[in-house]
Amino acid sequence: MEIAIIIFLIIIMSVIAVQWQKARMKNKFYEKKYAKIINIDNYVKQAVKARAKVANEILQLKNSYKDKKKLFDKLAFEVAVYDEEVKLAELGFYKPHYDFDCSEDFKEKIATVKSKQKQMLTHKKAVYCNKEWTVDGNKSKGKAMVNKGIRLAARAFNNECDAAIANTRWNKC
Repeated sequence: MEIAIIIFLIIIMSVIAVQWQKARMKNKFYEKKYAKIINIDNYVKQAVKARAKVANEILQLKNSYKDKKKLFDKLAFEVAVYDEEVKLAELGFYKPHYDFDCSEDFKEKIATVKSKQKQMLTHKKAVYCNKEWTVDGNKSKGKAMVNKGIRLAARAFNNECDAAIANTRWNKC
């Protein structure tokens, strides 16, 4: 009876081995048949990982950009103050330096007038030309000529005023 059990176990093991071999062959068949799909699945998994990495990099770049943009805006604002002063200096408008014998009232009045002048120059109301000119039939060349004339007139006026101020003393009426 023990031999019969052993033979029975050998037969069962053989059947299991044959079934396992068939399953293995079937698995190889399906792997070969669906290899492209399996490769695409692997490719998709890699692409999803790469996308997540790129999305993280984009987020880091956006945060870095925000920080740098804040700094840029701050610096641009600071530079704009000096840029406006340079543009006004080109028109002969600059902050004067006084001798120590000038009175404080005189300095304050000049500062008030200079502030008004600065506003007028900035808003292009200090000097204007209401005539439209053309140069060689070109309006833009005419406008450029008018703008040069306006800058020249503003410089000349401011230089004349500065000369008059420089010759004024507290004891002169």
